[in-house]
Amino acid sequence: MKFLKFFIFVLVLPISLFAWKMESGTVQLNSTSKSSEWVRVTLKQSYTTPPLIFSLPTSDGGDPCALRIRNVTNDSFEVLQVESSGEDGPHMKMTVHYLAIDSGEHFLPDGTRIIAGKISTTAQQAYKNVNISTSWESISFAKSFDATPIVLGMIQTLDNEEANIPTEPSKPFLTTVLKDVDSNGFKIALERSEIAVGDVNNSETIAYMAITNNTNGTIPTNSGGILYETASKNDIKGYDNGCYNYNFVNTYSAAPNVLATKQTRKGDNGGWFRRCSLDENQTGLYVEEDRYNDSERTHIKEVGGILVFEKDFAFDSSLLAPVAEYHMDECYWLGSGNFDVNDNINANNAESYNNAQTDQNDAKVNFSGSFGTTGYIQPKDLIPLASNWTLSLWVKFPLDPTDHQDFSGSNLGFDYYFGIGAIEGDGDLVGLALDGSDLKWAVYDENADFVIHDLNAADSGWHHLTFVKTDDDSTTLYVDGVQTDTIALGSDGEVNVFLTSDDNTSGQAISTKVDELKLWNRALTADEIHTIFENEKNGKNYDSSPRAKVTCNTSIKEHSWELIGIPADLRTESDTSINKVFGDDFTGTYGTDWRIYTREYSDNNNSSWYTYLDDVSTPLEFGKAYWLGSKKSESWDVNDMKAVDYNSTNSACTAGTCVEIDLKSVSLDENTEDINGTGPYRYYMSGFTGKVPVDWADCRIIIDGTAFTPSDAETEDYISKTIWQYNSSGDDYTTCDDTTPGSCLLQPYKGFWIELHGPTKGKTVKLLIPKE
Repeated sequence: MKFLKFFIFVLVLPISLFAWKMESGTVQLNSTSKSSEWVRVTLKQSYTTPPLIFSLPTSDGGDPCALRIRNVTNDSFEVLQVESSGEDGPHMKMTVHYLAIDSGEHFLPDGTRIIAGKISTTAQQAYKNVNISTSWESISFAKSFDATPIVLGMIQTLDNEEANIPTEPSKPFLTTVLKDVDSNGFKIALERSEIAVGDVNNSETIAYMAITNNTNGTIPTNSGGILYETASKNDIKGYDNGCYNYNFVNTYSAAPNVLATKQTRKGDNGGWFRRCSLDENQTGLYVEEDRYNDSERTHIKEVGGILVFEKDFAFDSSLLAPVAEYHMDECYWLGSGNFDVNDNINANNAESYNNAQTDQNDAKVNFSGSFGTTGYIQPKDLIPLASNWTLSLWVKFPLDPTDHQDFSGSNLGFDYYFGIGAIEGDGDLVGLALDGSDLKWAVYDENADFVIHDLNAADSGWHHLTFVKTDDDSTTLYVDGVQTDTIALGSDGEVNVFLTSDDNTSGQAISTKVDELKLWNRALTADEIHTIFENEKNGKNYDSSPRAKVTCNTSIKEHSWELIGIPADLRTESDTSINKVFGDDFTGTYGTDWRIYTREYSDNNNSSWYTYLDDVSTPLEFGKAYWLGSKKSESWDVNDMKAVDYNSTNSACTAGTCVEIDLKSVSLDENTEDINGTGPYRYYMSGFTGKVPVDWADCRIIIDGTAFTPSDAETEDYISKTIWQYNSSGDDYTTCDDTTPGSCLLQPYKGFWIELHGPTKGKTVKLLIPKE
């Protein structure tokens, strides 16, 4: 049968939202005339996969030299200064800075955008009189920057070196070159400059990092904020021309860390940057050239991209993340007994009570939770509080006291109480109250002490509330990012319920709509709180990264086919039949107006075939894709089915939680043609199980328990890193892989093809999919 069309109503933002790390450090490189050993740099933190490394040589030593790195691991890398051909080889000591960063698309809390990646290439640029075939690699951003960013670039490998460095000059002498940097992407290559000796027979890996230009701010870390800035400078000339200074925007108390890369290749002689001055006020750069063909080192103006950090630091976004985060973005909550209110940090999902349900039309970001007058949520596990904690959420005012416990006859100073979170045993985190029409806020601690204050800042509509408890036992309230009041009392203990009080869960519930509830086990600063308010007010995640739009249903056009996945946990549903999944949505007769086909696979060879599922009671399988055909235009969803339980315990998971999908390994590993013409390959039709797009680069292939990125699995010849997705508009397939972060997304309600290779024969093969 023909592969035909699939259509989804969804606005997709190609973003990876997982925790990421970055650091900058200072390294003393030895004089290589005294020691020929590479300097091994131990990173300040361990990374899940080897990070990307960037560094910049200084002007120490008069001979032309550059830096090369090798053996980048999760914990360390090696670096060495190497001289260009025509020099003697050894070079004097120098102190350099480095940057290490996880691959992917990242956002600093202030919204500064970063895209970090790498490319394997033999593309070279060289002086016109050097007999080398030249070419460029093009890097396109999955989503354009708002303006031209700056880009850092550095070779990560040493796969063509022929010389005995550093006692001999490097051969071939290679640096990194960029050009045509704009908001959409850039070109990148290996730079040979004016040197003809040595060959590039093997690919080298070049790392790149694009970051928003002309910005400055503070990066929050556990040891305090780190000032940073980015800039471009368009008049940097050669060594013989002088040292070209950039004056810092920020005020630094000592000389900061500086990284820089040429953004252009205006001079035909090639060249690379070296740092020629640095203090707390400015840094200087020049374009270095080799002396292989001539001794002059003048150079025309080039544009430089400059990145500055106040000092050495280590940034780990997970350490700054909440301990619990409830987006309220689920399509549907099934109520008590179903932990389907997702915690996006630690998978401490909550169950909803008393008809609490998501609202897809009235929210600050995507959906909200609508809690009626008695609804609330309870996490599966208690959440221990640190001595400093912060609770942040959006609340839709006014509050509704219907069905609430009446305190008007008491002397507590209010009529009705609306709990925001409760402590196991006695006490609440914080609460709101109504005294007549007057709004108040209160702290009721674990010792049953109670303090209540007026809250005059929140009128009708959505407002952002942040409560910060500090170890001096006080709680401070921020409304819409602005500090409003402090109560000299704070709660400690373990959180057992949100959006009500444990004293009377139905009579003291929040009674309104709530969105973006988060709990940190640290006291956020005023700047962080204001940034979170601004980010979420504008529909972003708290850390400024874009929020992917949630897909709750999908459509099929008349007289068309779709390659579909089913975003529900068919492993635990009691009824997974065709009728259960589709019967409540499709209006026609099964077999006449619409049909489902599955793909079956031989155990004797690599052949596979389509089978029409002619009985609506046929169960559908978790993680498999199906072809759905319809004569009529229909819309369907899985709102009444259980959301996927992301229950994988595999440590290779790139997010807080992951789920595993079984793949069918090959039955033949010989290079022969079977009846389906696939030879040693098996083409498996897999179905995406999530309701939010996931980056293919964040998925892992598990072979007998060992995890590989798609690219690494291809290197080992287990699979192709490329996946095939059906293109509804072109009646054909689009392909993508994991080499460009954010550009290859698994889509809700959609299937895709994976190509498995001969070495998977006899092995257990799984696909590890993270939860965005």
